Amino acid sequence: MTQRELNGLFLIVLVGLLCYGVISFNALSLWAQSTKRSPQPVLTSEQLLEERRKVNSIVNEEREKNRLAPLSWDDTLAAAAQKRAEELGILFDHNRPQGGDFSSIFDEYGINTNAAAENIANGQISASQAMASWMSSDGHRRNILNSSYRRMGVGAAYGPNGRLNWVQLFIK
Repeated sequence: MTQRELNGLFLIVLVGLLCYGVISFNALSLWAQSTKRSPQPVLTSEQLLEERRKVNSIVNEEREKNRLAPLSWDDTLAAAAQKRAEELGILFDHNRPQGGDFSSIFDEYGINTNAAAENIANGQISASQAMASWMSSDGHRRNILNSSYRRMGVGAAYGPNGRLNWVQLFIK
């Protein structure tokens, strides 16, 4: 083999090793980043109930700023919202996993209403974070500040991915 052929072979091997190193480094870097993500803190059921009630308080603070009547907490509506929060772990949508839209939950819980709304959120770890997210969205904000609503219920449940799903249900 001539010197020129050896130099060419050396160059090919060197480029191959560099490519392998870059690919390996990138793969290692991605793996390291994925392991650095800390899991969402897990709240007890008592802490979740407290956070759900905080959402109601923050909603009423926002409504007061806008000269609107406060929304009363409704235990039956809260139970329905809790079930919807659990369903969001299966299907994050305003439609329910078994079919139909969110409003079918009202019949299931014996809630009579002719006007209702639902806000959903995913991944926020506290009531204040969930509310900040909703208030920064025009549609969600409109539901929170809708003067025709009188009662609300809030649900929060962990999905299979370990992230919190939040639900607000509003009715007249």
